[in-house]
Amino acid sequence: HGFEALTANDYRLAYLPPCIPNPASSTPSAGVNDTGVFFIVSPRDMVVARPRDFDDHISWLLDRRQFGAALEEAELNPGQLRRHKLQDIGEKYLGHLTEERQFDKAAALCPRILNDKARLWHKWVEVFNKIGQQQAIISYIPLRNPQLHADTYTSLLLHFLEKEPKEVQRLLSEWPSDLYNTPPLIEAAKARMVQSP
Repeated sequence: HGFEALTANDYRLAYLPPCIPNPASSTPSAGVNDTGVFFIVSPRDMVVARPRDFDDHISWLLDRRQFGAALEEAELNPGQLRRHKLQDIGEKYLGHLTEERQFDKAAALCPRILNDKARLWHKWVEVFNKIGQQQAIISYIPLRNPQLHADTYTSLLLHFLEKEPKEVQRLLSEWPSDLYNTPPLIEAAKARMVQSP
């Protein structure tokens, strides 16, 4: 770039002060210059420098796969998040834990991360189903607030009916009968009895 030929007098530092968002405006202020921006200008280059913010810190943690630390920091300071969302950080952590085969830890975090969001519960129960880790998630699945689709509970009961019948007995005694569909369970139980008299 030829910067070797430049002297200190060839460089200039310029500062753009923060923009104050218009409180009467209905447009969101995401991306607004709310911290100020520095410009380092030379005859050949210009560098834009911004103060590091909380989202930069979260990005740094995520880039280094420190998902647990990123989640803890975000939970402590949710109001400082601008570009990141707490939910997304939590789900990245769940994904990381399942990749690392830490299924019990991931399952235990689901209530904290998924809260009362039925759509996310369905998504993550399906993830645990696909990787054959129903036993890890079963103790954490919500029965109310949110209540999931009956098919979700039914599929888990059918799985345990085939793999661990004693677990089905426990679940049927603990779960309200309006959570699941009974006919598929009856049919599966009959088929099981025919196969092993």
